[in-house]
Amino acid sequence: MKFVSILVEGQTEETVVKRVLSPHLNKYDVQLTPKIAATRLARGSSPGSKGGIVSYQRVKNDLIRLLRDSNVVMVTTMIDMYGLDGKGFPGYSAGLSSKPIYDQADELETAFKNDVADKRFLPYFAIHEFEAVLFIHPGTIADEIPGLHHSVSGKLQAIKAAFESPEHINHSKPPSKRILELIPRYSKVNHSFIIAQKIGLIAIRAACKHFDEWLTRLESL
Repeated sequence: MKFVSILVEGQTEETVVKRVLSPHLNKYDVQLTPKIAATRLARGSSPGSKGGIVSYQRVKNDLIRLLRDSNVVMVTTMIDMYGLDGKGFPGYSAGLSSKPIYDQADELETAFKNDVADKRFLPYFAIHEFEAVLFIHPGTIADEIPGLHHSVSGKLQAIKAAFESPEHINHSKPPSKRILELIPRYSKVNHSFIIAQKIGLIAIRAACKHFDEWLTRLESL
């Protein structure tokens, strides 16, 4: 078994790793273990309990700690590309958003990898956040939460239709906020992984180029 640590942004990503990605990668003899990124903790809370990216330096410090484990063959990340402004990530600049999204991700990940400077490090930014993949089958989002007005599914479908792919959904409003506007009862932690499981990794990979490339790298270990 090959051991891989993954630094994740919060509880949503942690749950997705445990419930969706880890069972799949186990088939490839890869054990994926999530660690929530350090945050500014409230007094009395435990380290990593709240998640969320505070600054690049904190992320880098977390990665250095994970890379000290000689048992891991790789350390990777699952961090939203949305919301990096002002957090000090290498490669981030005011003009970056004017470029195609895959070029943005490639530039950020290359700068990230060069700055950490460890051959076992594989950076990955979700474009723009994990909830984007749920728009592959918008009806599945509505079906998972009973009691919704019949128009909700159509509105979710209209959001999907307005973009080139689920990974393109943002334009200053990330996918999770779009879902919450239509479905206030939606829970990122409790619903996202269930919906992702129902959609399935085959469909997710077919619709999300950047995610597929990253998962292929992990499988190839």
